[in-house]
Amino acid sequence: MLRQKMWILPEKKEYLLPELLNLPFFLTERDSNYRFALEQELASQHLSIRPFFETKYGRHQRIDKGEQAISFLPYYAVQKDLEEGSLRQLEVKDFHLTMYRQLFYHKDKWMTEEMKKFISLSDQLML
Repeated sequence: MLRQKMWILPEKKEYLLPELLNLPFFLTERDSNYRFALEQELASQHLSIRPFFETKYGRHQRIDKGEQAISFLPYYAVQKDLEEGSLRQLEVKDFHLTMYRQLFYHKDKWMTEEMKKFISLSDQLML
């Protein structure tokens, strides 16, 4: 198995996006909404990214923990890893992204209690 040269990301409070783009990135597949949002934001800054490895969303856990790479994933997908200390979150000074979520339902159709609870939870979590 071929391995890339090891690199060490310097400990900093904040990073600039261009200094991270040449590092190995594990990204979700191209059709993922997070990947699409990332690429759109990069394009708006006349930047691009070439992933070192692409994976289906949620399969980042299968990546060898010995590998050093950067990824762009939603917080809930990596929350446990961050809390355990097996991943580190990077603050990127010149990159801010807002993801919008929408939930639609027909107001004149009958809703089960489960559907009402789901909508209530969604209201709380999507704020």
